[in-house]
Amino acid sequence: MKILTFIEKYLVAITVVVYILIIVIFGLDNAIVNFLKNVIEKKNDMILNIDSIFIGMYISLILMYPTFIDGGGLDKLSNKNYLISMRYLVVGLICSFLYILNFLLDGILYEFDILNCFLLILMFISFIRVVVFVIFWLVYDIFTKKITKQESIDYNKKIYEKIKNIEDLLTRKNE
Repeated sequence: MKILTFIEKYLVAITVVVYILIIVIFGLDNAIVNFLKNVIEKKNDMILNIDSIFIGMYISLILMYPTFIDGGGLDKLSNKNYLISMRYLVVGLICSFLYILNFLLDGILYEFDILNCFLLILMFISFIRVVVFVIFWLVYDIFTKKITKQESIDYNKKIYEKIKNIEDLLTRKNE
């Protein structure tokens, strides 16, 4: 469990180190970089559309964070974990924004395929991390609400049964 926590906490840093190691070991012209360059060249318009969706999602989640539901998943987080999860959103937003900014400047100020590939990887790694967190958060909220609703139904049944018993007793006394 500690290994997973470590990987999750340092996912962006691990990605940077692995990417740099791949470049150092295999050189600038390796299969991974060539694959990513081809993806960027052929599908960059689609990637930019996806990136715009990511940015909208991050902004929506960031704006939603201060209005979390009492008793929900975010309410259960400690202040430290709440800020860490907010940092995931901010890092994802920055990575997505940097990819668009890089696309706008690429070919004008510079042409650096290694940076393009790296920002593409960071954008998707950050997205995956945020999606996993949001899925756990929503699943927790859904199950919590389901359990709370069931407890409320059970409580209402008990009250109904007690009232029914009192009515029966009063009916028998009046007869």
